[in-house]
Amino acid sequence: MKNFTLLSIIVLLFIQTSVFAQNTKPVNSNYLIENGISPRVLDAAASSFMQDGKFIENVIVKIKNNEGEKSYNVDLIFDPAYNEGMDIRAVINTKIVVKKNLKQLKKYLEKSHYFSRMSRKYLYDESTLKLISKSDNDLELEFYYQKNNIDPYLNYIKKIKGNIFIKDGVLDRVVLTNIKPLKNHITKYTKEVKFAKLDAGGYIITNTTENMTVEKKNSKTEIEISKNTTQYTDNENKELSWKGKPVEHKDYSNEETVNVKLGGTLPFLGKAATKMGFKLPRPFGIAAFVYAHNQNMEFTGLQVGIDGGDKVDLNSLFELEKSAVTQSTYMPLFKADLWIFPFLNVMVIGGAGQNELNGELVINEDKRKFVNDLGDALGNLPGWIIDWPDIPNVPRSMPIKTTITSEVYGGGFTLA
Repeated sequence: MKNFTLLSIIVLLFIQTSVFAQNTKPVNSNYLIENGISPRVLDAAASSFMQDGKFIENVIVKIKNNEGEKSYNVDLIFDPAYNEGMDIRAVINTKIVVKKNLKQLKKYLEKSHYFSRMSRKYLYDESTLKLISKSDNDLELEFYYQKNNIDPYLNYIKKIKGNIFIKDGVLDRVVLTNIKPLKNHITKYTKEVKFAKLDAGGYIITNTTENMTVEKKNSKTEIEISKNTTQYTDNENKELSWKGKPVEHKDYSNEETVNVKLGGTLPFLGKAATKMGFKLPRPFGIAAFVYAHNQNMEFTGLQVGIDGGDKVDLNSLFELEKSAVTQSTYMPLFKADLWIFPFLNVMVIGGAGQNELNGELVINEDKRKFVNDLGDALGNLPGWIIDWPDIPNVPRSMPIKTTITSEVYGGGFTLA
């Protein structure tokens, strides 16, 4: 019995040691490197547009909701070297597609164009890579993507958990699953990305299946998107082959394609900037606005000077604490701007202005009474002594009213 117990302990320790050795991380390396797999494949799993070269995908979209089921079939052509940098085009029979769906397709293409081909690579967080299971020649790994400095087009991967499946040392597939609800009311999301290893080395995506559940208040929609790669050309314009590649080679040179423009003539270099992932505003703009301002002003002192001479203080003639002036400014303006380059905006501004002053200067009561009494006295003198003209009474205050009109114009530029 003692020998059996001792033997059992030795076997148990051996098993535990073996399991521990299997789960130990590679030193100064990781599981992907140990299997000769570049982390770039995880970028491609997030978006097939992160792959190099040119490829064509056949896409089937199935939508199921309370209104029934619908399906659409479209071929997507990804070619960064295409005319004017239109990386993505769609081949679809526009005669059988309703305008609403065609508009949504163009919106998707436009959004995809803004996805930066300059986006940084190696998006996964290496510290999260861990072994889930290992049996015979099969290996399952788990990872998460990084949370910071992610291209807006790929924001969804911040809420994604990934699983990597390796068979016989060859990458088989990557499965992405959401751990939190995604944008646009997507409560459930899974994406299975299958890869093929090339004879020359490296991997390409061959098939992708996305399933998502969209839940709103009173509706639930199930969406399935299947993508199959039908053609792939590397950066040297060499057509690639892989196991399971479709035999039929479709010629798209004469096919009608749906695409979106990357911009017009202006701004110069705008197409290149859009292709790099920068979302540019419209090349020109017009704005109209009104500036209106009212201000109450009080007098603290009053001086008068002539031709640059010494100023005479008039504070004693007026009751400044009771005097006030209201300034009103009204100025309608128009502005036009134009983007000459993606980094240079030129603008001009023009309009008219009107400034009004309304108020009063209250005359010192003692001074006013003295002048009025003097006028009355002089007015009562007999005409044979002096023919004094009628002197009007001095009012309680002196009105101030001034209107000034002006023209406003100017210009400027902005370097972004």
